[in-house]
Amino acid sequence: MDNQTVQRDVINRLRTVKGHLAGIEKMVEQGQNCSDILLQLGAIRSAVSKVAAIMAEHYALECYDAAIRQGSDPRESMKRTIQAMIKSNG
Repeated sequence: MDNQTVQRDVINRLRTVKGHLAGIEKMVEQGQNCSDILLQLGAIRSAVSKVAAIMAEHYALECYDAAIRQGSDPRESMKRTIQAMIKSNG
């Protein structure tokens, strides 16, 4: 995927997450059932994980391509990419 496609996909997914958060906020204010709120929180977690996966894949490919273009070792690039992904997972 090109940068614009990835950016558009990520922004759309983040807007969906934003909408879910607003919906959960209303649910809490209205005293909705906790199980319903937890279900929505699970949906948000899943959506955020998907955004992270898209970004990680794009980042890995970009780093690999840059290493090839620069004549660097792509394995080192992949190592740095994997370290960044591990850090992002806390």
